[in-house]
Amino acid sequence: MAEWYRQSLRDVPHYLTGIQHSGDGAVIADLSLNENRLGPSERAVRAFGEAGSTLWRYPDGSHRLLKEAIADRFGVDPKLIACGAGADELITLLTRLFVSPGDEVLFPEFSFIMFSLNARQIGAMPIAARVDGLVPSVDSLLERITERTRAVFIASPNNPTGAYLTRGDLRRLARDVPSDIPLIVDGAYAEYVDGRDYSDGLDLLDEFPNLVVLRTFSKVYGLASLRIGWCCTGSGTIIDGLERLRGPYNISGPAQAAAIAALGDESHASGSCLHNREWRDRVASTVIEMGLHCAPSGGNFILTRFPDRETAQLAYQHLRGHGVLTRRLNDYDLPQCLRITIGAVADNELLIKALREFALASH
Repeated sequence: MAEWYRQSLRDVPHYLTGIQHSGDGAVIADLSLNENRLGPSERAVRAFGEAGSTLWRYPDGSHRLLKEAIADRFGVDPKLIACGAGADELITLLTRLFVSPGDEVLFPEFSFIMFSLNARQIGAMPIAARVDGLVPSVDSLLERITERTRAVFIASPNNPTGAYLTRGDLRRLARDVPSDIPLIVDGAYAEYVDGRDYSDGLDLLDEFPNLVVLRTFSKVYGLASLRIGWCCTGSGTIIDGLERLRGPYNISGPAQAAAIAALGDESHASGSCLHNREWRDRVASTVIEMGLHCAPSGGNFILTRFPDRETAQLAYQHLRGHGVLTRRLNDYDLPQCLRITIGAVADNELLIKALREFALASH
């Protein structure tokens, strides 16, 4: 049989390898994918439906209205925004823009797996800098920069750990990364962060032209199925490069309409954040009551660490048997952990009940 694609790709894992799907009907609460279980804004749903009458038309390839809405909401320059089919596409495009085969792509340990996968897909070397516990270490990142480093990625908050850089640490990282190396900050979960010491990086763009900030509509805005992301930077050159790389119609018209409407419904986003904060604390408290480690999280999920891989697997199976699907993290080299999304009220209540039953059965 012919080997149709290049050999270097054969060792790159599929992104969905570690994900179990909930299509067998046994799952009541799917808490495995960090979706906003409250769903999108009604305004976004309505705008998406109304856009159905124009499906025969190509979407606006310039994303002009969407960029203007993002700029108005976040106080950035619309000319310095690029939009993509989710933050995932932008991570891919940024890697292709800056990195060549044989180069190095740097990120903290236990980072969002797409940083590594995109590097490997183009024949570059992914470099994971050690973390302090589960928190990214600025010193470790800076120590690992070499002449071959072509991009530094960091997710803040990070998936799957929930850890984020403080404002001071992010500024220090941006200051000390060489100005000819892009620093890409993935803020997919930025809206969920409660800490006053947090910065998503948008306030640093004017100071550091090599800084790129990524955001998404998949999380707090509840539009994961539509695949809409955006990034902003202080460098028009970076935006120009992204515009040359991306597909001409990479975001559908209905998706753009829904995203614009979502930005106009701040009460829905703030309500989602309040719900997340309340239930994230409740679920974390339950995990701690069980005598387990629960990493502090700035996202809409928690990372729960069990004594060992076997106990984590037993917990996963127990929860699955009670209708709750969580995310195993073997592909993140965290086999003793489960990532648990904060769901709707009924989801969370079912989860807490199942966790307590597992704790009783384990003693």
